[in-house]
Amino acid sequence: MLEHTITRLSSLNKKIYIALGANKNSIMPHLNTSVTTIDCANWQLGMGHTIAQACEEINLEESSILIALADQILIPSSHYLALLQAQINYPDKIIVTTTDNKVMAPAIFPPKYVEQLKGLTGDKGAQKIIKSNLAQCHFVPCQKAQYDIDTQEDYRYLSNKIKNEMEPV
Repeated sequence: MLEHTITRLSSLNKKIYIALGANKNSIMPHLNTSVTTIDCANWQLGMGHTIAQACEEINLEESSILIALADQILIPSSHYLALLQAQINYPDKIIVTTTDNKVMAPAIFPPKYVEQLKGLTGDKGAQKIIKSNLAQCHFVPCQKAQYDIDTQEDYRYLSNKIKNEMEPV
């Protein structure tokens, strides 16, 4: 899953950071050397802690950050490119993916939100920041963002969906 997502993100020609937790030792040997890994010691405390630690380790003072999740494997490269284009058009806004009137990752946060990202805790990720700043968001729809892999059943379903659709990277 992670390599699949890295391949899609690679089309953006941006530096890719991967936050790793519980299984980092078994994942790292298989990663492409073009990515930078962040060892998230408090991964078990939730996605908020992971995002906060990653933002602490990456120098984001003048850069925006795209937060993407490896388990959203159906998101096409074209959606990531649409997010980047929206960020160019709306540089001060949070660029957020939507599906069925829900906000979700992937999302791009401009530099002014870095301190809020560094303060995240718990398992909700950056949803809290997005929801408390809806007027400062620009939304980019992607129906395929609704699919993620939380179980083996999800994995089998989405793996078959990928094979059947053969969507280009």
